[in-house]
Amino acid sequence: MKPNNNELLKCPQKMTNDYRFIYLDNIKILLTILVVTTHLAITYGPAGPWVYYERTSDLISNFILTMFFSINLAFLMGCFLIFSGYFVAGSYDRKGPLLFLFSRCIRLGIPGLFYYLFLSPTVIYIEEFLINKKISVSYWTFLSDSLLHFDNLETGPIWFVFTLLFFSITYTLIRLILRPFRKNLDYYLEKEKPLGNGSIFIFSLIITLVIVIIRLTKPHNLSFTVKISYLLKYIGFFALGIIAYRRKWFQNLNVLTVKIWSYITIVALLIWPIMYISGGGLNTPLKEYFKGPRLGSLTPFFGGMNWQTICYSVWETFFSVGACVCLLYLFEKRFNYQGKLIKAMSLSAYSVYLIHTRS
Repeated sequence: MKPNNNELLKCPQKMTNDYRFIYLDNIKILLTILVVTTHLAITYGPAGPWVYYERTSDLISNFILTMFFSINLAFLMGCFLIFSGYFVAGSYDRKGPLLFLFSRCIRLGIPGLFYYLFLSPTVIYIEEFLINKKISVSYWTFLSDSLLHFDNLETGPIWFVFTLLFFSITYTLIRLILRPFRKNLDYYLEKEKPLGNGSIFIFSLIITLVIVIIRLTKPHNLSFTVKISYLLKYIGFFALGIIAYRRKWFQNLNVLTVKIWSYITIVALLIWPIMYISGGGLNTPLKEYFKGPRLGSLTPFFGGMNWQTICYSVWETFFSVGACVCLLYLFEKRFNYQGKLIKAMSLSAYSVYLIHTRS
């Protein structure tokens, strides 16, 4: 017998075919809002690529917007991928490989292509025709030429959708390859063991070492939508979400573990502005802020043989992991319910992410 809707909203305990943890949906709303406002902050701040700028030379405004941008950059997509990995594992178990892949293509592939082939050139046309006055052709001519020559097509925020689709396909292939060893793997992965400080620390350390090595040897100017160091980090977070589903980590967070990582997260938040200033963030000439799509004053922290790269990589990983742990516990204990407004926002979060655009 399935629980009624009121029971699900009050006290979710089990994962069923038509049920998702309410507090995870609420976290998804928060993360979506932060993604949109982060991209909005790029319009006025010195950091990040965008299609339209109204930047200022005011140092305080630039500093605040850079802090907001960099903090969200550190943890937002990692959190999204932990939760994505969590739900991907459960969805595959319920649907099987073929139905799972079909549903992923419908939910991720079709919206992604719609953005890539229609919304993206539309935004570029608005930018070039209405704002920059660089083109004079009609919209339909511009769109048809873009599709015909595969020009003026940008992934924008949909890089995440395509990345998640790629991860889902890869996960399916791995599951099929490892099917003969499923019993042994299930025995190891499905032990309901609370997530401890040691496991979190080891995971954070491994991710840190990987991205430090990449960023020290390859400056962060690689011409990929998802930079290599971030891609490796996202793979780790996605895998962590899968393991979390198997071991039921989200439902069994240890209070002491949460406290320790709450302290780590708070300390990291306090340290970052100091590290940013001492690392030369405020010394970047203001004229550098107006050179278009670039990371601006964050550049020293994203690659090269310097202490900023090492310190930022350590800070980024431990802060992002701590923020995820804190959000999980806080929302599970305090925001594990939905009213009509929040439920409507939850149902619309994915659509908002898809149509809020950047180039």
